[in-house]
Amino acid sequence: MENNHQDASPESDARRLVHAFYKAFGNKDIPALNAIVSEDWLDVPMSPGQLPGRPGLTDLVNGFHENFSDVSVAVEQVVVEDDTVVAKVVISGKQIGRFLGVEPTSEPAWFAAHDFHRVRDGRIVRTDHLEDLFGFLERAGAFPE
Repeated sequence: MENNHQDASPESDARRLVHAFYKAFGNKDIPALNAIVSEDWLDVPMSPGQLPGRPGLTDLVNGFHENFSDVSVAVEQVVVEDDTVVAKVVISGKQIGRFLGVEPTSEPAWFAAHDFHRVRDGRIVRTDHLEDLFGFLERAGAFPE
């Protein structure tokens, strides 16, 4: 007899929620993202000029997709502890717009990110994140030799 008890655990629910977050981000699925994060979702650190909550996430996702096509978010590792889900992801796409001062290259680009999501009542309420933007800039040739 198959034991599905683990599939319904709070840990597996939180894991699925975070995987759904990255799928929606990659697909620019704003309605799905709005269902995944709380209305007052906290993004730490916020981008310059970013609005708080869901409107800020919407602007962030739309802005990213304006600068990259064929966006993909590969989830490489997920760790769940209590109400926190840690994810190591690689975000990639073809750079079609100016990003971090780098002019569009129409070439594939990528960077890794490490995100700490706080989950409460079935929604992500806070995301602390750290991206390897230095690596992106170095691969883009943004630094003089």
